[in-house]
Amino acid sequence: NTSIQTYIGTSGRSRFIVFKIGNSMVKYYGTNENGRYSMNQQELLQIIRDHYPFDVLTTEQLDYIISGSKYTTFKKGEFLFHEDETVEELDIYFLVSGLAKNVLHRSSGKQYSLRFYYPGDLIGIMIMLTSGEMTFSVQAIEDCTVFRIRKDRLLEIMTKNNDFSKIIFERIGNRMKTLLVDCYS
Repeated sequence: NTSIQTYIGTSGRSRFIVFKIGNSMVKYYGTNENGRYSMNQQELLQIIRDHYPFDVLTTEQLDYIISGSKYTTFKKGEFLFHEDETVEELDIYFLVSGLAKNVLHRSSGKQYSLRFYYPGDLIGIMIMLTSGEMTFSVQAIEDCTVFRIRKDRLLEIMTKNNDFSKIIFERIGNRMKTLLVDCYS
């Protein structure tokens, strides 16, 4: 696994973000009108190319996923997605930096955190294969940077790359096991 570290800084009036991937660094300048960083396809590709599980994809498969992806940021307290959305609206998020949590909202008003997400995690893969209403939200508990990956493109590549598909299904299985352990402990 290649680790990704993210640093945000300023130089004069310009804001920038630096990604340290293994031993190499990529520095990116610029923000959009909301003060959020945006990247083009080539910059996304450079960040994600050697990171597990994307390192098992061919260049064409990775290009296909990246061409439908967007880089975005979420401020502490913002929702990456909310239970009010339908599963059909959901994309998959690759967490580059920050920390997020699952939030289960109960009718009593109580909220429960079931899982935490760390850099390198794929958020939304457990519900990627379902339809209907969601039963939880994912909220940033630190400022987060993510790649928002179109679910349909990820599913299409999974049908074409058995190694990648196996990794994704193993992650889903491991998450289900940890949820069961947490429920009974």
